[in-house]
Amino acid sequence: MLQEDFQMSYHRADTIVRTEMAHIQTQAAADRYRDSGIQEVEIWADEDERRCEICGELHETKHNINGYIPVPAHPNCRCCVIPVID
Repeated sequence: MLQEDFQMSYHRADTIVRTEMAHIQTQAAADRYRDSGIQEVEIWADEDERRCEICGELHETKHNINGYIPVPAHPNCRCCVIPVID
C-alpha cells in the first residue's frame, strides 16, 4: 500500500515499516516493564558485523524507564531494550 499510495520503492517502504515497528515494540516493552515495576532499561545492539557506530555507542547504556529511550536510533535500527533487574 505504501508503494502504491506514495509512489515509493519497495526498499523505502520496507525501511519505514521496520523502523515504525521497532518504535512500537520499544514503547510496548517499556510499558510492560514499567507496569512490572522496572525502573531502568538497557539498550542491546546485535553484536555482529552489521552493527553500526551509532548502535555500538548505545550498546549496554542504561536509561530511566520514564525518560527518553533512544531506540530506534536510526532507520532499520536493530537495537532493543531489556529490563535492568537487580
